[in-house]
Amino acid sequence: MAVHEQPRRSSGFDLPTLRGNRTTSASGPAVSAVTGTSTARAYALALLAGVALRIAAVAGTAMMTLMWVAEWPPARHLADGSPSMSANPFVDYHVIYAVTLIALAVVAAGDALGLGRRWAKLPIVRDHGWLR
Repeated sequence: MAVHEQPRRSSGFDLPTLRGNRTTSASGPAVSAVTGTSTARAYALALLAGVALRIAAVAGTAMMTLMWVAEWPPARHLADGSPSMSANPFVDYHVIYAVTLIALAVVAAGDALGLGRRWAKLPIVRDHGWLR
């Protein structure tokens, strides 16, 4: 055992650790991947519950836009070298999801299918319409 290593203690169960997988500093990809997943789950929860649809739609559309830009230019070949067969270089699922998020907020889908009406009756939401 090296000088900087701690002895392994068995507590009955093991939690996953990122120590063995780190290739960069603590603020590297491992941390941002966890944060990105949590953020996406928060948007999904807001959309499923029908609360804060405006905020979730704006933030989710921004996230989809950034993901679309990250994949630009569209791949002409797949990882195995075969052609992607995509005839449309602009619209992919990120754009479709972004438009869907905006449509859900515009039609106030949470009022009919979620907790949107109860959310709208809260005093803080009544005072600040952008929370709707």
